[in-house]
Amino acid sequence: MHSTLSSLLFVPIAAGLLAPVAHAQNNLLVPSQFAEIGLAVQSAQPGDVIEVMERVQPYLPFVIDRPVTIVGSASENNAPRVAVLQGVGIDVVLAPGERANLSRIDVYAAPGAVATTGMRIQGGAVMLEDCRFRSGNDLTAQTAVVDASSTELVATFCRFEGGRGGTALRANGSYVALTKTRCFGGTMPAGDGVVVNESVLHATDSWLLGGEDFGSAPGGDALRVAGNSDVTMHVGSAAGGMGQPGGSGLVNTGSNPVEHTGAVFAGGLDFSTFTQAPATVGPETSNPNLVGVIWSEPPYRRGTLQPGMVWSASVRAAPNVLGALAFSFGPSGYAALITRQDALLPGDIAAIEVLVTSAIGYGTFGGVLPNDPTLRGASLWVQAVAGTNFPLEASPPSAVVVR
Repeated sequence: MHSTLSSLLFVPIAAGLLAPVAHAQNNLLVPSQFAEIGLAVQSAQPGDVIEVMERVQPYLPFVIDRPVTIVGSASENNAPRVAVLQGVGIDVVLAPGERANLSRIDVYAAPGAVATTGMRIQGGAVMLEDCRFRSGNDLTAQTAVVDASSTELVATFCRFEGGRGGTALRANGSYVALTKTRCFGGTMPAGDGVVVNESVLHATDSWLLGGEDFGSAPGGDALRVAGNSDVTMHVGSAAGGMGQPGGSGLVNTGSNPVEHTGAVFAGGLDFSTFTQAPATVGPETSNPNLVGVIWSEPPYRRGTLQPGMVWSASVRAAPNVLGALAFSFGPSGYAALITRQDALLPGDIAAIEVLVTSAIGYGTFGGVLPNDPTLRGASLWVQAVAGTNFPLEASPPSAVVVR
């Protein structure tokens, strides 16, 4: 299945390489074959693709307990929706080494819902692309929209948004990679944008925002870091919410400085004093050598990989430096072999494109995806590396799904 980069990504040879990924699986259709997503999951075999069509009636919450790919299909501005009245919308319980992929599935709190969680991930690994999760009212501010424990989470083009009081993303003992993803804490009471404890968080071009409280309570922090965590931010922003006092863009009580390049931190406004909270609290340091990777962006709802579509991936680094894009059909793990950050294992890499970044720090590679509907559900991963000295800097891994 592995080949050169040109045979992987350009017509007509690309279909020959990606097709085995699709043909090796069964495709289960919702709602034509199964009325609910959960019923399809329970009937699926590892590696199957579940295709979910948009409908007026929202889908019921469900559990993912096996490695499957779930791909939503809808009109341009919409996605298949899962409505949660209580508890968890998508509960992911996977064994070590198992991975589930979700593309274009939205989860929201049903009217009257209280203290809901959009997705809870325990174990295994999850990749999300173009998914939007929103939690329900939580006056105790204890819930998270996406709650990851002892897991790997890779999110691309996603949006996690608290309702009242919810933290957008909480990671404990986990590896998290964000690309072009928004994490907004809840409002009244204010929730935090992202909270990480004993975790790895690498974010590229992502927007973290603390929630706001328009009464006398504090605003939420955009990014809270605790324990022995490893956090980098490449471009993007982290802004605290308004309140009394306002929240900070970064609050780091952990043992390691948060590294960043091109990222903007800002404190929220204090309603009582009309002053801004500190932009950052705790150790942080600028590292201009950090690397990011981004995908091309079709209008509104993403879907970078669609049959017949022109696409590209870009390394974003310092100007005029040697870099590379490594492509994979899915990682079996990560290791820091020649990079400072954990990177794709050599055996998982299908192809590598070597390039030199431009005067503004971009190096781009792309092509045209074959107009072959049988590719639906195949996932393509990319990670960028760059630098002139070892160990090289690596971007967070990122992935998109053919839909």
